[in-house]
Amino acid sequence: MATLTEQTARTKFAAYFLHLKESMAAEGGKVSKSAEWERCIEHWIEEGDAPAEAVSWKCPRSLEAEIRKQ
Repeated sequence: MATLTEQTARTKFAAYFLHLKESMAAEGGKVSKSAEWERCIEHWIEEGDAPAEAVSWKCPRSLEAEIRKQ
């Protein structure tokens, strides 16, 4: 059963992506926020953590703002 709502997915992604971005920067790399969002959503749907309609959820614009909403 899907447990993530759009808001919880956005918050979870924000924390994950900020950490990933920092790690990649330390190694001299970059990561695409929108591509990573799509990958996370697909993974959560496959794992049953998000409903199928999650594919239409929009990538958060401000990750820091998503975390502050918690």
